[in-house]
Amino acid sequence: VPHFVERPELLEDLFARLADAGVRRVYVEHLNAKAYIRRRLDAVIARQPELVRAAYADARTREHRARLEEIVAELVERHGMELRLGAVIDHPENETRPRR
Repeated sequence: VPHFVERPELLEDLFARLADAGVRRVYVEHLNAKAYIRRRLDAVIARQPELVRAAYADARTREHRARLEEIVAELVERHGMELRLGAVIDHPENETRPRR
């Protein structure tokens, strides 16, 4: 599981490939981790290396989500795309408090 905020080049590569394939409009959505989804994911994530567990936990923080939205906005503009619905689809009810 890549940590896109710390490695934005991974998203850059994805958006470049989409643009090269002729994609002009994209939907982008944060992980929708409602309780019933999280119960199933947590069992799988628990068996993953620490790096994966940390990326999953960070993806649920407001700070991570805000930075990811900034990166997506930059990439959409750079590659001449349109972000469908005008924003990254968010599920703020799934956020966690920042880790200390």
